[in-house]
Amino acid sequence: MDTINVRKACYSDKMIISILLADALKKYSTAISETIYTFAKALEKNINLDLYNIVEYKNEIIGVIAISNNNVFSIKTDLHTYIKYFGLVKGIIAKVMLFPNLDRKKKINKTTAYIDFLIIKEDYRKKHVVKIIMDYIAFTYNYSDYLLDVSNVHKDIIELYKSCGFNLLKKQNKIDEKL
Repeated sequence: MDTINVRKACYSDKMIISILLADALKKYSTAISETIYTFAKALEKNINLDLYNIVEYKNEIIGVIAISNNNVFSIKTDLHTYIKYFGLVKGIIAKVMLFPNLDRKKKINKTTAYIDFLIIKEDYRKKHVVKIIMDYIAFTYNYSDYLLDVSNVHKDIIELYKSCGFNLLKKQNKIDEKL
């Protein structure tokens, strides 16, 4: 594979970030919104661009990673925006169920970052892209530790993160099936 570039996101990246998020959250986006594009538009309004990094390959955006800490959130859960794009009932469902933990303070110390999202387009998975991203993050940011959540059903992803140096801290047996 040729060179993969990781860079800070800029304003012109907002919609593609939103589309990648909407596609990754397809089981939710299709339940809440008529189209992934409408779902992405609602997300775009609430993205904290400063926390995102873009992954490019041959001038194509192939992935995104969002890193937050105690008091800064990668996506706001703004009820008014969700109602505008989804209607009253689905807007409330989106606010309450879709991102229930994103706008809550994380109980982590100042030297620890939380990886809110790491999304790679399907065609580029299993090509060592995650390792390149993690190396970039470790080199670029001044955090001593990084936390992320992965469902137990994704054993291959858990192994991938272990190969990047992550350790399993705790297991939860519940699967996120809220909608």
